[in-house]
Amino acid sequence: MEDKITIEQLLLNEAVELNIPSVGIFKIREPTRGDNLKSRTEASKISNWNTMTQDEKNEEAVLHLIPMIIVEPKITYEDLNKLSQSKIASLVDVISGFIYNRIKKLSDERQELMTNFLQVKKEKNP
Repeated sequence: MEDKITIEQLLLNEAVELNIPSVGIFKIREPTRGDNLKSRTEASKISNWNTMTQDEKNEEAVLHLIPMIIVEPKITYEDLNKLSQSKIASLVDVISGFIYNRIKKLSDERQELMTNFLQVKKEKNP
């Protein structure tokens, strides 16, 4: 029987190293729901928020999220505004791809468990 998970284990969000082309190696952690909410709240404080398209709002929220999930080197939203567009694009692309792949891996593992479960159930009840 497996040990029950602790809250500390559940909340563990270890940083991993990512090589961002044309930028360098960063340590990042996955964003939390709280990070996502905070980044949207911070982004909505921009003076022209109400005139922005949904895509522009999403982009701005992501730009507020990036500093929250980069562990090393520590970077601020103001620092991001000083980067070239190509470096920002590299950061966003690689970090988004990393997060997508982590979520997809978990989803694939859940799907495999469900498939195995259904197969066993089918074999027991032909």
